[in-house]
Amino acid sequence: MYVQPSITFLYPAKGLVDEETPLGHVPEYLRSALAAEEQTARFAAAGRRGVVLRLGLLDGPGTGNELPNSRFGSTLHLADAGRALHSALALPSGIYNVCRDREHVSNERFKRVTGWRPER
Repeated sequence: MYVQPSITFLYPAKGLVDEETPLGHVPEYLRSALAAEEQTARFAAAGRRGVVLRLGLLDGPGTGNELPNSRFGSTLHLADAGRALHSALALPSGIYNVCRDREHVSNERFKRVTGWRPER
């Protein structure tokens, strides 16, 4: 199994988005995240389990964002990110958004499959 942390910044900036939303133009500075996601998909296509977690902008101690900063669309507390990575070990291959509830990016798929809920 392989779990690849990624970022929700890949999505278009407007409207509610989920894992099925086309990414459209990805700026050059974010293409490494997309390349890592593509490698995870290749890993899964070879018969292994590959999970991508698109995380919101992290906040909390040591992140440079003590409070949520929704400037990039979605946010996630560092402790919740750790819990989400642990939850990913039981997931089937695919892409899952992980962020706070009721933000620009929907986290419903991840919550439905894992039962996970952000605590902060």
